[in-house]
Amino acid sequence: MPRSSFGARSSRDRLEPAVDVPLVRVVMDAGACKRRASDLGVASNTLIMAFTARLALRMGRVDASGRVKLVLPVSDRRSSDRRGNALRSITVMADPDACRNHPRALQRDIKAALASLIRHGDDLSPLLPLIPYVPLWLARHLERTALGADLPVGCSLAGELPLDVNRPCGEASLLQISPLERYTAAELERLGGLLFILCCRVGERLFATVSGYVPDRVTTRAELAPIVRDALADMSLCGAVS
Repeated sequence: MPRSSFGARSSRDRLEPAVDVPLVRVVMDAGACKRRASDLGVASNTLIMAFTARLALRMGRVDASGRVKLVLPVSDRRSSDRRGNALRSITVMADPDACRNHPRALQRDIKAALASLIRHGDDLSPLLPLIPYVPLWLARHLERTALGADLPVGCSLAGELPLDVNRPCGEASLLQISPLERYTAAELERLGGLLFILCCRVGERLFATVSGYVPDRVTTRAELAPIVRDALADMSLCGAVS
C-alpha cells in the first residue's frame, strides 16, 4: 500500500550536522480510542494528552514535582485569514500518575487554559510575524526561554482531516505528518532533548507521530518504539507502532 507524508526536512546549512531525531508512527482505531476515553469520562483529545503525559514520564521529561509541562498549539485562524502563523498556545501542567486512570483533572485544566486564552490571549502571538526574520542562533536562545527550562512536551491535535489527505495514489496504509525543524546534538543537549506528538484522524483511524530524543538514552527509533508501546499500554490503548 502507498504511504502519504507531510513535511520536509530543512536544508539549512550548519557547521554541525543535524541529528536525525527518532520518529515513531502509531496507527489506532478511532472508535476504540473513543470508547476508552468514554470509559475514563473524558474526550478523545484528553486521552491523547494523557498518553502524552505517560510517554513524557517514561522518557524522564518531568519537573521536580513529577509533573509534565504540556504545550498545545491552538489555531487562531479565521475566515479569510491569510496570516502565516495564525497560532496561539496553552500550557498545562499534568500529573502523569493521575492521567493513567483519572484524567478528568487534566481535561478540566485544558478547558480552563483554553478559556483563559480566549479571555486574555497569550504573550507570544504578537511576535509570531517576526519569526522569519529572526537569526537561527537567536531563535534557539529564545526557544528555551519561551518554553521554560523544565522539559516542555509539545502535543499538536490536528483534529479530523479529509479522507483525500490520505489518498495520494490510492488508499494509504499510513499517514505521517513530520516536524520540519532539525536540531544539532549540541542544541538537543541544551534543550534537554525533546518530545513532540502530533495526532490527527482520517476516517476511522487515528495517526500519531512521536518525535522523541533523550541525550545518551533515547537516540534511535529502536530505543523510542518500546517506550511508546509501554505508554500506550499504560492507557489501555492498542496501536500499530512502526
